[in-house]
Amino acid sequence: KKEIFTNTVVWCCGIKPPLINHKMGLRTNERGAIMTNEYLQTARPYVYAIGDCAYIYQNPQPQTALTAIQEAEIVAENIIADING
Repeated sequence: KKEIFTNTVVWCCGIKPPLINHKMGLRTNERGAIMTNEYLQTARPYVYAIGDCAYIYQNPQPQTALTAIQEAEIVAENIIADING
């Protein structure tokens, strides 16, 4: 296992995107979910969004716990790929 250290972690619960999404300067949809590509990348390099606060604009997914778990696995792999170059 490898640890990845960070200064910021955003946690959200429920099926409504948190209001902070609008204040982060990232592109959001009409509900306030952060727009991502199929890799769950936002428009800002090295910034990802998953779960209830994310919206995959090319392939929208249901906002369920299972989807969030699957998205977390994808983002974890993408972050590791970013770190390893």
